[in-house]
Order: sequence, then structure tokens, then C-alpha cells
Amino acid sequence: MSPESLTTTDYLPDLPKANLDDRTFDELVEECLLRIPRYCPEWTNYNAGDPGVTLIELFAWLVHQMLYRFNQVPTRHYVAFLELLGIRLQPPVPARTKVTFYLTKAQATTKVIPAGTEIATVRTENQPAIVFTTDQPLVIGTPRIKHLLLGLEPLSCPTDGELDNVLRSNQDSANLEVSLQLFKACDVGNCAYFVLDVDIPDQSETNISNPGVADSETTGSETVNQIAGNVLAFNFNGPAAVTTGIDPNNPPLSWQYWDGSDWQDGILREQTDDKTKGFSFDKLSQGGPNPEEEGADVILHLPRQWAETTFGNYTGHWIRCVYTAPRSTLNQSNIQQFNYQRSPEITGVAVRAIGGVTLASECVKLKTELLGVSTGKPGQVFELSKRPVLQRQPATEYIEVHPLNAPSESWQEVKHFGASGADDPHYLIDNASGTVQFGPLIREPNQLQKKIYERAAIQSWGRPSRIRQSVTSLAESDYMPAVLEPIDRLNERQYGKVPPIGAEIYMTTYRVGGGSGGNVCAGALRVLKSSIPYVKQVVNYEPAEGGRDAESLNQAMIRVPEILRTRETAISPEDFERTAQQFDLGRAVYFAHCVRAPHLTTPGVIRLLIIPQIKIESFDQGLHPDQLQLHDTFKQSLQDHLNLHRALGIRATVEPPNYVGIQVSAEIYLQPQYQQSADLGYLQQTFIKQLYEFLNPITGGFDKQGWPLGRAVQASDVIALLQDYPEVRSVGQVQLFCWRRYHHQDTVGWMRIPTAMVTVPLGELEMATSWQDDTNPGHAITFMSL
Repeated sequence: MSPESLTTTDYLPDLPKANLDDRTFDELVEECLLRIPRYCPEWTNYNAGDPGVTLIELFAWLVHQMLYRFNQVPTRHYVAFLELLGIRLQPPVPARTKVTFYLTKAQATTKVIPAGTEIATVRTENQPAIVFTTDQPLVIGTPRIKHLLLGLEPLSCPTDGELDNVLRSNQDSANLEVSLQLFKACDVGNCAYFVLDVDIPDQSETNISNPGVADSETTGSETVNQIAGNVLAFNFNGPAAVTTGIDPNNPPLSWQYWDGSDWQDGILREQTDDKTKGFSFDKLSQGGPNPEEEGADVILHLPRQWAETTFGNYTGHWIRCVYTAPRSTLNQSNIQQFNYQRSPEITGVAVRAIGGVTLASECVKLKTELLGVSTGKPGQVFELSKRPVLQRQPATEYIEVHPLNAPSESWQEVKHFGASGADDPHYLIDNASGTVQFGPLIREPNQLQKKIYERAAIQSWGRPSRIRQSVTSLAESDYMPAVLEPIDRLNERQYGKVPPIGAEIYMTTYRVGGGSGGNVCAGALRVLKSSIPYVKQVVNYEPAEGGRDAESLNQAMIRVPEILRTRETAISPEDFERTAQQFDLGRAVYFAHCVRAPHLTTPGVIRLLIIPQIKIESFDQGLHPDQLQLHDTFKQSLQDHLNLHRALGIRATVEPPNYVGIQVSAEIYLQPQYQQSADLGYLQQTFIKQLYEFLNPITGGFDKQGWPLGRAVQASDVIALLQDYPEVRSVGQVQLFCWRRYHHQDTVGWMRIPTAMVTVPLGELEMATSWQDDTNPGHAITFMSL
């Protein structure tokens, strides 16, 4: 093989490499100069013009050349093998969250906030602004109430005979002739149903851009769902400050929506969004000149996916307000609920859209970037201006080639050129370096081709065996061409199409950003980077999750054996665990465990225990199991991801571990110098916080990688943790209390086992965690004196 064919490897991935000796030429010269006083003290004048310094520089140059060759071995060999396998470092993953836009006032026509709108955190002296970009357009519509129905029971699927239509409506509002008793019998379970309709917008007026990924977006002749994801304000009119028997700050009401299969809570984000105070209109007397005419709002945050439903003769988007049974216990605000003594009255109701919610990712979009002009040669490389590059969305993020005097061409990104022919418009993008690589031309000596044909004839690999033939008779074999080329002639093959000479190469759109720094807390996104008419405010009510840094070289080395073992198909339990941990759609997987015990599994069914990746800002109150819930959308997306990699006949199920709460009561004897310290309260909180960090599935255990599944919690573990602090002289009595989930009829809660234990045994599917809330007082630390 000629040297030229050996050195043509520019098309391989370029991974970072570590040097065994990283000393530079200047450092070598400086090191030699520093050794002169020790080995030749009589040499005192060693400036740059001295002939001896010239010899030192020559010696340093020779050593530097040796070090350069020396640095090509060990780790570099391993990295070179990774490059030959086509291994590339995984790009960073952007954090995602929901952002809510609020309008200055309700609009008479449809308002569209385009995809690619940038929102950011507040820039400080030490922290630059973190920019998020909306993934899809947000359509804020003009809803109207189509029907107002009353029912006696909260039925799953109400029918005509069970509903009383009390609405007399026009296009914009519902006006009632007389005062209406909202709950017919003023009994628990009475409902008021609001059936919403929406005007269909003119597609030419809304001018919705293509977002690439859109849950509620439609194209062509299809209409866009205007209500899904909107923030609606229901304005109710009623008599001011009429006593109804309830506490206005905590009414026994539940606002629900029909999601297509069941009634769901959560659209009333917080109790303060109910300005009617449970239809008591308690604050109207403090309003403007005509408070009863202006009314009060109930602000509801609608789901992003919400289809029309038909119950009986009524079709539309369904919302209901249910009179629920008052809770006899105190809630988190220490406010007790009471029954209605009389049904609340309303004299009018209207609805308007005041905002909407959409998804946003931590990234910045760059559009229509000129990469360069093609030279017409194979293996051309261009660089994007920004990096690292996020995973592309094929619908909108691709390369366009504009040949001279010809229409533009859309090219396709591939993972490798192995299956690319000479006419396939393919290219590669390295996420870390931002380089764009076009197909190379590979040259092979003809005698290497001849040896391949010989080997094919000798080792048929499943084809009908043939009598071994001599090399001279191989020309007549099916495995060789009829005419052999000269030995010194190279065989050439083009992998991927070459952009024509003079063609301009553009990247239509690409995104940069991502990383764990984008996992910002709730309320951090408040700055709108560009002004949008009629938009006054933007905020994220939920923390951003899922952000992950780019893969390091060490992480790539670790996953190579897994890739070589099964490639993309999950066979063994370890394969399913690895495949689950690669899932990163919206919310990443922190922990995945495949149940292996025969008595806990079913043949043909893979049972995976999953802990999602969450951002923990503080351990002051521990980690409640509700924070680790697997929502239906997340579970379904993860199962779909596993189904793409499982073998035929195998079914994968996803579920969380069985969490067990641990409550610690410990006695600590401090060192004498700390016993009278003014910071005893601080020390106590520090120890409690460390216990919360130690006993949880994310950062628990001695290795801080999460409490091991099925490992019992022992008092000796707590003693070992606390004894490691210099302030602690000794640890006295340690008691462990166990909290387990219980189900009673429709009630789900946590119950403490009153017996103190030294060891809390855990089952094979159980994992320890600890927290503090209204029912669980959490860990207790008592300082003792000798």
C-alpha cells in the first residue's frame, strides 16, 4: 500500500488526545538553563547570544521531536481505534421547560408567538444570561363559551339527561337573565361544565412558521388548535361579598379538564389564581366604581394537547368546576376547608385568552449560514461558526448546496459514509468541533483487491463451496473481474457525492448550546430577548430539566465495549439498562435497573426500574418520592424508545422502584470546644441536611451515586456518616423509623411504622429516601452532654 493511501484519514472523527509528555520547546530550554548552575557553576553568562545556549536550543529541539513521537502511543492508539470504529462524542443535551407568555390584554384576533423566540435569565456580574428558544409557535386564540351545563354528580362521561343547559350566549360572552345557582343542590359532587369553542383562524393571516418539532402544529389544509396551551381568564359576575359559608382563601372546589380519556386536575395553577374567592366575590367590594359589573377572574392554564370531545349533543373543549368534599385536615397553608352553606350565585360569565404556554430548549438558533464555496474535490471540510452543535432536527436543519446556474439541492446528514454511493448527497457533522465533512475518495492498491477476491474464493462464508483454484485461474471465477488491472494501478471509490465546483454551501439552521448549566430553577426565565407586540411578560413556572454536558473522551471509551457487544439491539439486562439511560427526550434517565430475580419477572417481559434525572436545588427538606414520579408521557416515550431496540417477542415495562421513607433520630456528643458554640443550630441543620443527602436515590450512599437498590439501611451507616465530622466526638443512640406507602380505597398516603429499628430491611425492588413535610417531621438530631 502506498504512503498516500495510508495517510488519507481526514474523513475519520477527530477526537481529543492526551499527551504522555506535554513539555514544549520553550519549557525544555528553560529547564536546561535552570540546570546550568548545578552542573556547570563556572558558566555564568548564558544569554541568548551565547554559543552554548545555541547547543542547548538544538538539544531541546531534538528532545522535543522525540517527545512528539513518544506522545503518539498508548492512549492515542486507543483513540485511533475509536476513530476507526466511527465513534464520535455525543453532543450536549439542552434543558427543556415550559414557558408561559402573558399578553397585555386579550386580543380580538389570533395572536401567534413564532417558534425561535428567545427567552433568557437575568444577566449578573458573575453569570451570563442563559438563553432558551421556543421549540414551536404558540397560537393564542379567541375562545368563547359555547355551553354552560350543570350536573349533580361528577360523572366521567355525562349525558344529555344528566346535564341542564342554562346558557344563553352570544359570540363573546354568556349572559344570564337571572341569578344562577352554580351548584343546583349545593351538595358535594355538584358540577358546572363549561364547553368551549374557538374561531378557526385564516392560515394566511396567522403566518405560522415551520418549527421543525411541534406537538399542536398542523400543516396544509388542517387547522391549528388555538385553545391548547392557552391561559384563559374566566370572568364571573356575581353579588359582592355574599356569605356562602366557606373560607374564601381555601374553597372546596376543583377545576378539571377532559383530556380525552379522563378528567384531570392541575389547570388552576395556584389558589391565588381564583380571584372570585370560591365564587364568594369577597374582594369585589374593594374594586373599582362598578365592581359587580367588572366581575372577578379565574385563571386556568390549559394543557398543550387538548382535543374536542362530544358528550351527548354537546361538542367542544370541556372544563368543569366540581364541588369537592372539604378536607378536615390542615393543608400546607394551615387553612381548613368548610362546606358551602348556600350555593354561590353568578349573573354572568365570559372567557378570554390572556396568554399561553409552550416548550423551550436551552439553545440559540443560527439560520442560513454560508459555510464556503466548493472546490469540487472529494473530502472537503467546512466549519460552522458556533459550537458545540446540538443534535439536528432533519425537517429544518440540513445543508443546502447552491450550484452555479442550477436549482439548490437539499443534502442529507448520515452517521457514516459506509453505505453512501457516489451519487448520494450525504455529509457528516462533528458535534464537538462543528466541522462538516463531505464524502471522501478512497484509493486501494489493485493487489489488495486481488487478495480480497482470493479470500472470498477460499472462504465462501456460507456460499456453495468451490474447488480451490489457482491464482491464474481466478480470472474465470465469479469472485473476480474477467480482466485484472495492473498491479500498480489504484482502485478508487467515492463515498458520497462531491459538491460541484463553485457551488455555495449553506447550513439552513442549526442550534448551539445545551449542557447542565441550562437546568435553571423555576421562575428564572423572565427576560424576553426581542420585543413582541402585546406580550408583557414571560416566565417558567417549572424548573428546566434534562440538560446534560457533552460526552467526554473517557465516557466514550467506557461505552465502546457495550456498542461492540450488541450494537443497537438490546439482548441482555445490561443492554436494556444502557438503552434506557440513553433516553433523553425531555427528561433524562438517572438510574435504570433490570429486574433479574426469576420470582419477580415474567418470561418474555423485561421489567425496568427507572429513576428520572431531576434537579435538586436544596436538601433542606429531603427528596419526596412524588418528585421522582414517572409521568404517563415520560413512561410512554421511554417504552417507545425501548421498543425500537428490543428483540422480537420481548416486551419491556417501565416502573419506579418501591420507595421506603427513612426517618433518623440520633444523639450526638460534640467535641468540648463546640458544646457551647453559638452555632449549634447551624450544626444541627448541617447534620440533618447531610442525612437527607445520604438517604436518597440520587445522591445517597457512601459513593454519592444514589442509595443502592435493595440495600438495608442500618444504624451503623448513620454512625459512620456522622462520626466523620470533626465536630463530633461520638454518636449515641440511633433510631430508625420506616415510612411506607399505603392504599385505602381512593386514599393514598404515607404511614409511619411506630417501632424504632436498628436496621430497616429493604426488598429487592425497594429503595431508601427521606424527606420532611406536613406529615413527616423528618430527621431529628439531639446534642447530648457528657
